[in-house]
Amino acid sequence: MSENGQNKNMENGGGDAEEKPFSAKVRHHVMEPTHLGEMDKPDGRAVVTGPCGDTDEFSLRIFRDRIREIRFRTTGCFFTIAACDALATIAEGRTIDEGLRITQES
Repeated sequence: MSENGQNKNMENGGGDAEEKPFSAKVRHHVMEPTHLGEMDKPDGRAVVTGPCGDTDEFSLRIFRDRIREIRFRTTGCFFTIAACDALATIAEGRTIDEGLRITQES
């Protein structure tokens, strides 16, 4: 990942001893993101920049009103990678309307 040791911290379950360790799901989404990458000729694309300055780009392939494939790229930290990969995992296979209704509680 980055040269500042983010990967090492993730492998050990978290950062400093005072921090709570990350869940296995978060570690999995960071260490082995299944939706990270680019997509040639997507049917849709969205780019958003969050309050911390991270820019996330999502590319989607749609078939019969369903999200058949989704990929993302980000300039963000491992928290952003985990969030983007989790969102892509939840959204893939859903209808467009269902995808638009995804919330933090999903």
